[in-house]
Amino acid sequence: MQQIRFWLAVGLGAFLALFSFQNMALVEVKVLFWTFETSRFFVIAASFLIGVAIGWIVKSLQCARRRDSDARPPKTETLI
Repeated sequence: MQQIRFWLAVGLGAFLALFSFQNMALVEVKVLFWTFETSRFFVIAASFLIGVAIGWIVKSLQCARRRDSDARPPKTETLI
């Protein structure tokens, strides 16, 4: 399963690189009050890296939440 995941990541990475290099034209980027021109390559790469960072943060939060729930002792009910 890990080998399939690895080759899928390599294939998607190669596709992203090819797509990025074929789109090197300049584009105007507007962020809040700033406007600047940059290559589409950098816009695509930045979007990818931001997505990876968000995915990593969400995954680590889920793992931390799961660790916390596993560490708690199970609730016991008392019969009165």
